[in-house]
Amino acid sequence: MLIDKQLAQMNAEENIKREFGGKQYTKYEALQRQRRLETTMRAQRQQISLLTEGGADEDDIITARGRYRVTSAEYARFSNAMDLPQQRERVTVDGLGNVGVGKWKKPVDKSGGSGIIKERENSAHIISMQFFANKNIPKMKSYQLSKSIKSWNEQIEIHKKKIASPELFYEHWDKLDERYKNGLIKHWEHEIKVFSNDIQEATDELNKRGE
Repeated sequence: MLIDKQLAQMNAEENIKREFGGKQYTKYEALQRQRRLETTMRAQRQQISLLTEGGADEDDIITARGRYRVTSAEYARFSNAMDLPQQRERVTVDGLGNVGVGKWKKPVDKSGGSGIIKERENSAHIISMQFFANKNIPKMKSYQLSKSIKSWNEQIEIHKKKIASPELFYEHWDKLDERYKNGLIKHWEHEIKVFSNDIQEATDELNKRGE
């Protein structure tokens, strides 16, 4: 029967596997991963909005935006590889607009009398290394690995200072909601772990090269 042939054809198409990142996906598996990426992006957009509205440190906003852009790019590549239409409306249903973009503001030195530590002008460069270098460590040149290790160590020290004395980075720290403050501290702690793992991986790679 015609209906049986159509069903058989549909089932065959469903079971065709496509590759992405060294892994094979059926259409159902691809759709599941696409939904997970959309969920991740919605959560990242919400975090960007909360950080921005709460007057968060510029480094943290840059970090959150960077994560979102990385996930968004992966979503596009994965969808194209799986021959699936991108459904961005599932991600932007929050009505937050294009939260993944924003000009990085040149820091203002407020150290005179206010107790606010001046932001580092190269923080955007340090943050960008976190997103991209850790995925390409084996492909990086040795001098790039050494430079990244130095930058990650610097960022770890900055985060440790934020955890120890957040009021030096947030002028109205005492007025922030406790849940929001706890969330920021957990975020900084997580970043320290990420940078530490990257440093270890880069160091191991250099050792393998005998450097």
